Amino acid sequence: MAADTNSGSPTYVVGDQFEQLSSESVQVVTLSQLLDAIRSKAHTVPSFLVAGQGIDSFDIMAVKDALSSHLRNRAQEVSIVGPSEPLVSREVGHKWRGRNVLLSKLRAVNQFTAVADLRVAGDNELLMDHQTGRHIQGMIAIEAARQMLLAATSILRLADEIKDPFYVLQQISTRFESFLFPLPATVRYESAEPDKSRTNSVGVKASILVEQSGEIVSVTDVEYIVFAGQRIAEIEHRKAEEALKRESQCVAGEEGLFI
Repeated sequence: MAADTNSGSPTYVVGDQFEQLSSESVQVVTLSQLLDAIRSKAHTVPSFLVAGQGIDSFDIMAVKDALSSHLRNRAQEVSIVGPSEPLVSREVGHKWRGRNVLLSKLRAVNQFTAVADLRVAGDNELLMDHQTGRHIQGMIAIEAARQMLLAATSILRLADEIKDPFYVLQQISTRFESFLFPLPATVRYESAEPDKSRTNSVGVKASILVEQSGEIVSVTDVEYIVFAGQRIAEIEHRKAEEALKRESQCVAGEEGLFI
């Protein structure tokens, strides 16, 4: 493992799926590479480690345990910045499994702006198929934006008057400005003043920016409506009935072609 051992320069620990990036940079090391270096008592073990993407608290615990067991004389010299915490809750992020939550350390900046840290678990649902190249696939940025509109609406209390809120996307578009790498990043939400002119719903227009190393990676513009749960249930039921009726008519028409 080639690594920068200068304590003033961080080495980023990333998930094993980002090995291609680690093979090209002395500032990046995968978890397995780091653990192997520690266990072999390599002199190249960095003294300043920062958790990148694909790393969770359990992984950092493994690093600390390995240092204590194999490099006891250096364990106290190695500084480790762990992954951002806490993750947004199930209620706020609408994700039931922690590994699929992409946001942590959610905070309000002002009345219509919120920021969170991007946190990509190594076994996130969007990484499980395959990983190519050095960067994180764009779908992560889009899903992070989707989770952020939910979380930001909650923390900024943009639709507090809506009982049993249900979010309906009307429009979403993403523009990519750069690649997203498995390094620390933030997700910024900026909305216009919500439209509260209609009963039992709040309309919102917002931009969600993924930022990394001082640059904008992607911008996602969204328009969505927060409906009261009872209201959306009525709308959804009606739409489902209409869809079923149309589909039945289509099938009947196709069968008529063979008479």
